[in-house]
Amino acid sequence: MNGIGLLDLHERAVSEYELGGPDATGTPFLEAERLFLARAGRSSSAISKRAFNWTSKLYRYELFTAENGRTPRENTRNRVSLPPGERRLGEWAGYQRRMQDRLSRFQWIRLDLSSAFEWDPLESQWQSRLEEYRSFVSAHGRQPFLNPEEPSEFRLARWVARQLDSLRIGSLPLDRAMRFEQLVS
Repeated sequence: MNGIGLLDLHERAVSEYELGGPDATGTPFLEAERLFLARAGRSSSAISKRAFNWTSKLYRYELFTAENGRTPRENTRNRVSLPPGERRLGEWAGYQRRMQDRLSRFQWIRLDLSSAFEWDPLESQWQSRLEEYRSFVSAHGRQPFLNPEEPSEFRLARWVARQLDSLRIGSLPLDRAMRFEQLVS
């Protein structure tokens, strides 16, 4: 993510923030982001260290996502393959989700505008797979096959099979079941 994109996100967040009512808890985060973007030193007493650290972590999270094409992982089956820096960024995002009721309005706005951050990453991933399935069916006029020669089709066919199993045994959440049934029918 380049500096111009970050400035654009900041300006959009500031505009939305200023439309709302007074929010004293958001002001330090707004000022920290302004200072961060101005590349001023960390020793400035005009902002809180907590706000500056939060802003710095958000930008590192967005930068990691832009450079790697995916969000940082918090956990993996093979812990040795998960670099500590990536794990810490993933844990930071998980903490933001868990503590969302304690975030300031500016923090909420800024996280909402971030293309890297998802409030519900599992739902976002499920919705992405559903769109991928919809696109596949419209492009090919058929369901995906368990075709080992085409990895993306194979992966999608496995996902569809898991959804159908979950639907059959009643473990697929109702909202997902309705969206999935509309496509399969």
